[in-house]
Amino acid sequence: MKNFVKKHIKTLLLTWLGCSAVFVLFYIFVISSQKKVLARLDSEVSKRKSEYEQILLSASPENREKLTEQIKELRGSVSQFIMSYADSANLTFDIGRIADTQKVSDLIIKTKADQAIANCSNVSENQVFLSFKSGFNQFYTFLNALERHQPVVFINNFSISRPQQVQPGNDVSMDLAVYVAKNQPALGKK
Repeated sequence: MKNFVKKHIKTLLLTWLGCSAVFVLFYIFVISSQKKVLARLDSEVSKRKSEYEQILLSASPENREKLTEQIKELRGSVSQFIMSYADSANLTFDIGRIADTQKVSDLIIKTKADQAIANCSNVSENQVFLSFKSGFNQFYTFLNALERHQPVVFINNFSISRPQQVQPGNDVSMDLAVYVAKNQPALGKK
């Protein structure tokens, strides 16, 4: 009978240990992974709640007015850097006028067709190539006038070289870039 009781206790202990091991493995592999999924879902729900609250706030009349004002300010600041399509036709005349006032001679202006900008469907880049003769002070004032032009004219590069023959002034070449809105009304103007 002693052997029977020992055998029975041994079987019972092994059964309890086996069940405990199965329970621990079940907890590790099933329940803990579900807790991770639950935590991820909780964070996603809280993110969606904050987005929803933000949408509710922006729907209020006061916030709509603020957002409208911010959009107007952004359009105004963009219009400093982007020229309207209609104004782009006058760019060469503007550059010519600046060159005349700064007393730059032998001005040659060449434009390159609008180039598309990657990931930007509403704006294109218009390149302008200039070559002229000027003294250093004339070049400096011409460069300063171009930099102050509205909308902004970006000066990609320039070179100044002495002429081969004895002539007054230096040979200057410049590559300019202007950003142009594609066939849309002028930005910032309504």
